[in-house]
Amino acid sequence: TVVKEIFKVSTISDDKTEIIFSIPDVEIINNQGQIEFKSDDLIGLTSEENFPQLPIYSSLFEMVPGVSYDIEYEILSSYFIDDIDMKTNEGYSFYPIDNLSLSEPMVMRGLVLGQLSFIPYKYHADDKKIEVFESVQITVSESGETEFDYFIPEKKSYIFEELYQNFVINYDRSDRSEDYQNPSILYICGGSSSTNS
Repeated sequence: TVVKEIFKVSTISDDKTEIIFSIPDVEIINNQGQIEFKSDDLIGLTSEENFPQLPIYSSLFEMVPGVSYDIEYEILSSYFIDDIDMKTNEGYSFYPIDNLSLSEPMVMRGLVLGQLSFIPYKYHADDKKIEVFESVQITVSESGETEFDYFIPEKKSYIFEELYQNFVINYDRSDRSEDYQNPSILYICGGSSSTNS
């Protein structure tokens, strides 16, 4: 999928996952002197007041229940675009402050997931230029334990396997049938038909 082309898992160990982020083609629009970035269904935009709107890319990351995580990134390659004039809050020489974030855990169909989001740009207001991060290594590391009070089913459902594989970058499908729920059929009867033999 497109998401897994942008966020590509390179290494998984017992307590660490390394991901290579590769930025898609950059499309910058000059709208009456204001620089704007094109967005679509896969690309969001930052929305902090008095700051530039920069593209933000997100994917889902499978978490271990009860485990906390640290995140960091290393720029592998980048370049600058000069003469970029964007509205910035006074007192800030660059934006964003934090390019990488991982949300609090959320449960979706039996998986504990976090939303991993990355802004592959850094705007330098004093120099009126923007740095574009072409390639970045993101590291997600287990850092300790945390309490959780959400319900996790013992077995997963086959129905959602394709969804998991398409949108959860570190999801690994199990080869064991005992890890999945047995298929079931739900009958919905109308009127008194359920009592007819």
